[in-house]
Amino acid sequence: MATITDVAREAGVSEATVSRVLNGKGTVSPTLAARVVAAASALGYRPSATAQGLVRGRTGTVGVLVPDLSNPYFHTLLEGIQRAAERDGVWIVVAHSHEDPELELERAIELGRRSDGLIVCSPRMSEESMRDLVRYLPNVVCTHRSPRGFDTPVVQSDVRRGSADLLALLRDLGHRRALYLSGPSRSWSNSERLRSLADVDGLDVTVVECGSTMDDGYAAIERDVVHGHTAVVAFNDLVAFGVLNRLHELGISVPGDIAVTGFDDIAFARFSSPSLTTVRTPTREMGHEAWHLMSLLLEGRPVGRTRPLRTELIVRQSTVGRVGGAGAATAAAGDPPSPVAAVTRPGRTPEPGPVVASA
Repeated sequence: MATITDVAREAGVSEATVSRVLNGKGTVSPTLAARVVAAASALGYRPSATAQGLVRGRTGTVGVLVPDLSNPYFHTLLEGIQRAAERDGVWIVVAHSHEDPELELERAIELGRRSDGLIVCSPRMSEESMRDLVRYLPNVVCTHRSPRGFDTPVVQSDVRRGSADLLALLRDLGHRRALYLSGPSRSWSNSERLRSLADVDGLDVTVVECGSTMDDGYAAIERDVVHGHTAVVAFNDLVAFGVLNRLHELGISVPGDIAVTGFDDIAFARFSSPSLTTVRTPTREMGHEAWHLMSLLLEGRPVGRTRPLRTELIVRQSTVGRVGGAGAATAAAGDPPSPVAAVTRPGRTPEPGPVVASA
């Protein structure tokens, strides 16, 4: 394997000159620079990324921490971050915390120390821990979190408005009593969903502690739990899939006996049986925005206040046909043909209001 000494000998220059040319530092004449590049190419020399990082004070990597890698929602978010980062020549290093707030803080610190910046997705840690993390690490971007109490850029979707739109749909379909299967207690998105329950009149919602996985949704459903309710509002699409499976086992028809909704509109939502009414969050766009904010931090440029990204209500078979039907509908883009049409209703994004605590 060729070394920097070999390149210097081939080009007839010093090792310091080779280093300056390949690291883009210092003033080197175009003629000498061309000789160095030609020699490096001829010898197949590739500079060590680790060594370059030490010279530049950069690792060329950014850490991304998510609470649960088994959730396809975070796969899409990671894809958005990674594609944007690749265009800037930066590698992404991913870790997850298994929904454990203490482990999350520990991994956030270690990941941040080994990279140029850290993107924390949907953190479960306390506000005090977030403040400590932001003080300890120089470049932190956060998603799915209120920025109150700590000074770092935040990327959000308008979860509360999207949830309110979903509840309003159920009310307009004639539902009067619904169950909300709540998500992780430290989830900012869950706290926003809970706040939205007060935003819609005419629908009585009972909150049942649940979680964020298919197993959680499955375990939450028994006949005595759903008795007297005509709709189940799941924390996310994965929970809704577990609910659909359990209701099928119990012989309870969806949407004939009870309606079911999810949240996020992950790729599988339109292929469930019945296809799932949900709220589409701009997940990939959030990933792009998170990287944009990180790139500004890495460049030392100012980062202004961001606004929540819009959500979109997606109506499919799991609610249509119950308690008066859905009325006129148009097919949701990309959904498979169905005897029951689907409709999309864009969520409304209000002016930014007071920031709130996460969980």
